[in-house]
Amino acid sequence: MGVINRLNGVGKRINDIDSRIRYTLRTKYRGGHRIHSPYVFNLVRELFMKKRNNILVSDAELTVQLCQSGLKYDYSYRIGQFFKYNNFVKYSINPLVYSGEDMIVITALSDANTLNAMVEKMRNTHSRSVVVIVNIYRNKECRTWWRSNHELSLDLYRLGIVIYDENLNKEYFKLKI
Repeated sequence: MGVINRLNGVGKRINDIDSRIRYTLRTKYRGGHRIHSPYVFNLVRELFMKKRNNILVSDAELTVQLCQSGLKYDYSYRIGQFFKYNNFVKYSINPLVYSGEDMIVITALSDANTLNAMVEKMRNTHSRSVVVIVNIYRNKECRTWWRSNHELSLDLYRLGIVIYDENLNKEYFKLKI
């Protein structure tokens, strides 16, 4: 039994490596090159470039909560920076009901219909609102929700950011950071 379990683990790691290689080969935007949206270009240059992302301080409380929910520190810190960069006021992690947040972070998508209802309320409440989904390729429901979304989307492989703003063009960016 131990050998079979180890083999299953190896198969899963090979699948993950294969998925990551395919993602890297299909990535179009590296380091902000070829991005013509000023908002996205500045976002990539200020937050996702390793040499520059120390300039903006992260929201400490959000970073700690995301780390406690099992997210790696690097991703937690960048989400906290993104929260500060947009001057958001209120956030929520894995909410069941919408209660006026600017940004929602989903670490485990349980129901796409609930998320769609919250997104609709967010769009009616705020001029700019954001949904961050951790590990968008984790399961079929996450992938389906991600692909059905037609807004400004940033695909960072382990992290998906959807920005709802009427002033921004609806585009899809698969970023290599």
